[in-house]
Amino acid sequence: MNFLHIHRHAIHVAHVRGLNPKAPVYAMIHGIAAAGASWLPLARHLAPHASRFVLPDLPAHGLSPAPTPPFDVIEAYRLLKNALIQTLDPDDDNVIIGNSLGGAFALKFCLECPDLVRQCVLISPAGAPFAAAARDVIAPFCPQSIVQTRDLIGRVFTRPTPATHMFLAPYLRLTTRTRGFRSLMESILELDTNDDAPLRQLLFSPQDLQNLTTHTCLVWGGSDHVLPSDMRNYFDLHLPASAHRVFPPHFGHCPQFEHSRELADIIQNFIHSAPCSIFDS
Repeated sequence: MNFLHIHRHAIHVAHVRGLNPKAPVYAMIHGIAAAGASWLPLARHLAPHASRFVLPDLPAHGLSPAPTPPFDVIEAYRLLKNALIQTLDPDDDNVIIGNSLGGAFALKFCLECPDLVRQCVLISPAGAPFAAAARDVIAPFCPQSIVQTRDLIGRVFTRPTPATHMFLAPYLRLTTRTRGFRSLMESILELDTNDDAPLRQLLFSPQDLQNLTTHTCLVWGGSDHVLPSDMRNYFDLHLPASAHRVFPPHFGHCPQFEHSRELADIIQNFIHSAPCSIFDS
């Protein structure tokens, strides 16, 4: 186990070896209620094209403990940012992949530390303004019962199997009931009532997106039932014209689980197309 100690807090970061020492390093940032290990199905397919994988657990997720409450979403980002700065070598060909809240974190990291990232893949990222109340979007991630946990799995997966429920439900119940996780979610829900809510620092303006210099791929499934489609439209409209956009109709919110091979192919096609890549001929 590898724990980084940042400002008296611990962040768990798993390092998984790839099969090609000359290939890129992939840093993969998970979303709410997930963990770094959730990327392993995708990493398995990317392994022939990767030197290593960096899989952090966000605070209050996986093996990373939560800072003492009150603890908010910006503190979670700052701890992740410091962990990535300590972990990524600027001389490596680093690719950052983020899903959901992890997508917003990945995007913010690219804007703040562009010299550390060569390419970025955003999978149904948070960070766009949306018309719905934050509670309507976030409440399913705070299940109060087994039934609500089952409903959350059904929202995240397009075709959850009995095995999915069997293995994922206990982790979700354990994670979402902790004080640290609840504190994190409360800071996100403040968006509805507080003009200074921490989450507002993770909402990107059109100018923010236009200023993005990291070569980026946006992946958003047509069967995503977690984030509103107006968020996808916002990124589609305001990301630089050079950004790749891939909207598979059968992908849900977390295709790294259900369509890991196809997602790996999309990522590889993007990596090979990216300017200034080590793969350019």
